[in-house]
Amino acid sequence: MGVGFKWTGLLVGLFFALALVPQASAAKKVSCKNAGIVHPGSQFPVELPGALEAPVLSSFGVLRRAALPGDALPPVNAAATEVEGQLTGYYASEIRQVAKLPNGRRFFLVPGLPRTLSLRNPSCLPASLRKLVESQQKKAAEPRYCIVEAPSREAFAMGECEPFADAAKSSSLFHLFHSGEPVALLVPDGVGDVRITGPGKAAVTVPVSENSYVYTPPSGIVKLTAGLLHKLFRAEQLPAHPTKAQRRRAFQRFERTLEEVANRTEPSKVEWLGAAGAVVRTTRRPSNAGLGIFGGILGGISG
Repeated sequence: MGVGFKWTGLLVGLFFALALVPQASAAKKVSCKNAGIVHPGSQFPVELPGALEAPVLSSFGVLRRAALPGDALPPVNAAATEVEGQLTGYYASEIRQVAKLPNGRRFFLVPGLPRTLSLRNPSCLPASLRKLVESQQKKAAEPRYCIVEAPSREAFAMGECEPFADAAKSSSLFHLFHSGEPVALLVPDGVGDVRITGPGKAAVTVPVSENSYVYTPPSGIVKLTAGLLHKLFRAEQLPAHPTKAQRRRAFQRFERTLEEVANRTEPSKVEWLGAAGAVVRTTRRPSNAGLGIFGGILGGISG
């Protein structure tokens, strides 16, 4: 949905490698051979009966309009991997095309219910990771949306499906590691344009259509992002049996580099403009934008 697969996979791999290192000693008491986070239930999402609830429909006109032939997802597309990995079920009648680019690439809104995570041998994982999974399980009944692309230039799609309630926060643009590809982001009714300021003082205004806007990061930002992330992976590797101090320093490097990426490549603010051009909402870059999903659990694991 906007995170380049190459960098996302490397970041997730590095993060969990660091996260699980402190637990090596636990194997002496509890077998952690099969420890980890697993997806329960069917591998494939099912078609859900009924429709989205009124609060969601009342905020997004694209879901209130009748489905059109162009709203049907292509039968074979990379977007399927994103939906399968994150949704247990989807509302087929409410899939909508929200954007189409001149080169034929299309973006679709896919509503559904999230696939929650479960833990195998929870005692083998840090408490902060257990809390993360538990919080996701509590949101199992909260409708989510994926914005997927078809056809995609990636080997398979990768992005985060979000609760509809989060679309009203206008913060999604701050959680991207720019891959150079255009991304589509959701906005509620009443937003006519989106003005993006930064990095620096430069500003660009993007039109909204079908409750979404398409943002393409400048090539200079893409190159800078790649260089900064490469710096992260050139960092000193942890030894086989690191000390607590070595683990802490590794996490500090991880944190500093992601913050540097955010400070130098992310917008400083995003403004939603109404039909008459008036600002209806302003969201400034969060201080932990570069950490994304890692920020909330980083401190607990590094300790």
